[in-house]
Amino acid sequence: MKSPKSHRVAAAAILLSTALAIPCGKARAANPAKTAYDYLAKVIVDDENSLTAVSSFHAADDKELTPLFVALSRCSDKKKRLLATTALGQLGGAEAIAALKRQLSEDSAMAVRAAALVHLLNLEAADASILSAAAKLKDENIQCIAARSLAKASKAPQHRNLARTTLEALTKSNVTMTSSMAALGLLAMGDTTRLAGLKKLAADPQTENAVLRLLLLQIVDEKIAAGQPIAQIVVDATKRPVQTRILACRALAASSEKPVPLIFDALRKSPSMLFRIPAMNVLSEQEGSQRYLAAIAKSKLPVAPLAALELARKTPGPAVAAAVEKALAVRHPIAINHVFQRAGKDIEKLGAKADFYADPLLKFIESVEPDTNRMAHEHLLAAQATTLLADLGTPRAIGGLDKILRGRYSAITRSAAAGLLRTKNKAACPIARKLLENPYPELAAYGALTLGHFADPAAEGHFTRIITKESGHTVAELTLSSWYLLKIKKQSAQAAVQLAKLVK
Repeated sequence: MKSPKSHRVAAAAILLSTALAIPCGKARAANPAKTAYDYLAKVIVDDENSLTAVSSFHAADDKELTPLFVALSRCSDKKKRLLATTALGQLGGAEAIAALKRQLSEDSAMAVRAAALVHLLNLEAADASILSAAAKLKDENIQCIAARSLAKASKAPQHRNLARTTLEALTKSNVTMTSSMAALGLLAMGDTTRLAGLKKLAADPQTENAVLRLLLLQIVDEKIAAGQPIAQIVVDATKRPVQTRILACRALAASSEKPVPLIFDALRKSPSMLFRIPAMNVLSEQEGSQRYLAAIAKSKLPVAPLAALELARKTPGPAVAAAVEKALAVRHPIAINHVFQRAGKDIEKLGAKADFYADPLLKFIESVEPDTNRMAHEHLLAAQATTLLADLGTPRAIGGLDKILRGRYSAITRSAAAGLLRTKNKAACPIARKLLENPYPELAAYGALTLGHFADPAAEGHFTRIITKESGHTVAELTLSSWYLLKIKKQSAQAAVQLAKLVK
């Protein structure tokens, strides 16, 4: 489990029915930074709104907030501790790791301890001594995670013995998910007697998909070669959900020495685009897939344009743009997501040399339905395309977004403005500044929040207006506005330390 990418907007903003009881007036406007801190100091201890405020801080994805999340990881509220665990796992760093280790060893809730262990593993901060101690905790879930990880992390006999003994005991658990994961852990350690039972479990139509998904994820993560038969059974189980079977394709790729023919065969047999597109995604990532991709590209299958894109990407350059445009023309949401995944990888790898994505992505944004009061899935995709273009940051990409955002107010401009929120590229700041002058408050807010993440002083006036008149604004908007204003004033790091002292 990897930490998610940055989210600039809180996921659960709650609309205030009335303004919080802090008097408005000239005194508040005189010192915006103090007003911002005073609001945060009040909301962080407010029983009704503090969880929303904490969620908003998490959304800011800001390392300066680490001291606050460390304090929250010790608070009395389990929900806040869990959220703090996730935030610390996302932020990383020595202080966050130390807090996660304390949670693993001391927290009163086993769910929090389990989450802390998972994040420590993701951060590669759980050594054999930590895993050995966790394997002895009185919680089957933690024991199973720790024992499997210990077997992978250490070859020392005492660690191998502890892992094996723990997993053997867990195979007798009354919880199918625990017993099956323990059996898979033993299979990974070389105990082939466990394979027959796991194959039977995978073939049983009554087995829950959640159980199969965990097994398959473990095969992928640990590249368990002995798990190939389990993955093959699930790939062939056409009555299973598509997502489960796609995960099985990934497990095949991780466990088999020659996965390409197996994945190609499953793709060829399936009539479902929902299966074929992600399966081709997995196929394209394997060595030796080019011959199979070429066959798909020449076929009349609906996924042919996507296969052609994979082949074009082998030689980055202008020819890729035409392939991207044809792939996007498929218009299937899964196909579009496939293109966006590829664009993201190429932009990260090639930087400005991936400018061949700019024109097709701009055309896609302009092609979505403009006249609607309801944001549909295609508009979410347009926002994703905007983020990719902002991450790309070339003059063509930024200039094209600027032109779109200066257009008539519509679902297109709303989608593009929202897409700016997720970028980590300061190249988006000039067009975000222009949004501050937009007559539509929604677009101006998107521009300000984008700038706030970069502590851009241009957004100071916007945030000041919000915090000096709370009525009509959500807790999330007030929290982020206050935090970003403190960042602009270079007082945020100190504020986080002071806010941490208020947490109980």
